[in-house]
Amino acid sequence: AVVSTQSTGDTKIWLGCTFGPNSDTNADEKAKEWAGSVNEGNSYPISLTLKPIWDIVKKIDADKGRDLENYLTELWNADVSFKPSIFMEADMICKHKNAHKMIARVKSHKDWLKDRRATAQSWIDSIWAIGDLQRNKNWRNACNRGIGIMDKIESEVKGDKTVDEFRDWIHDQWKDCDENSKRHWGWNGHDSVESNKIQGSNRDCIGEVEKMCT
Repeated sequence: AVVSTQSTGDTKIWLGCTFGPNSDTNADEKAKEWAGSVNEGNSYPISLTLKPIWDIVKKIDADKGRDLENYLTELWNADVSFKPSIFMEADMICKHKNAHKMIARVKSHKDWLKDRRATAQSWIDSIWAIGDLQRNKNWRNACNRGIGIMDKIESEVKGDKTVDEFRDWIHDQWKDCDENSKRHWGWNGHDSVESNKIQGSNRDCIGEVEKMCT
């Protein structure tokens, strides 16, 4: 399937306009004038992107889109002489211009999580923090969870997802960490203080990676 970005209408309407604090151009009036000039005769694509047809189907029905993807890829794998997937390589997340930056970012965050996990463990092992045992265990568990997520992100960046698929997937990870950063465990939230900080940091790191793939 080909997805296009369209330019339409009489663009000359905008060419004579000036915008600024001293301009007498009324942007709303110009926009209405331009909108009135739009017709089938002056609409044309200015950018074309080749995407697998299942991406379009997924926008309507995610399950049917995945079924179509599985069906077509199985057909292609059965016929070694026919590999249309080569035309989609540029749209794969592993081929993205920021793929290496994404991996470097999650590795850096994973190292930070390991350091914080060690600190949490030291408090768990301390007899002086026995009253905070559950809080420190939650802290350590959040670090372990974050490390697992970072490993999964690295694996997905190196995998066979399209950029759109990866973007949808990683946004789900962001939402999950955001939700987990707002837990309220123990008296007055005492047991979730440190784990919430870790989950918030995981969320922020994931948000950075998500921005890299736009």
